[in-house]
Amino acid sequence: MTERERAELLQEREILVTLLDFHTKHRARIGMTDREFEEYANAVLDRLLEIKKALEEAYNTGEESW
Repeated sequence: MTERERAELLQEREILVTLLDFHTKHRARIGMTDREFEEYANAVLDRLLEIKKALEEAYNTGEESW
């Protein structure tokens, strides 16, 4: 993994956390049903887990000097 790829994943992670936090705090105003919100939150959490695994894998395989 290149430094640029790592930076992009870290930036995506930051954006996703910010969005999830915003939507959680303003849930009543965004007009999602409980099911829609649950699906949205699960999708965000799944992507965050993918990012975490990719970063850990790159670190554990020595692809990047951290």
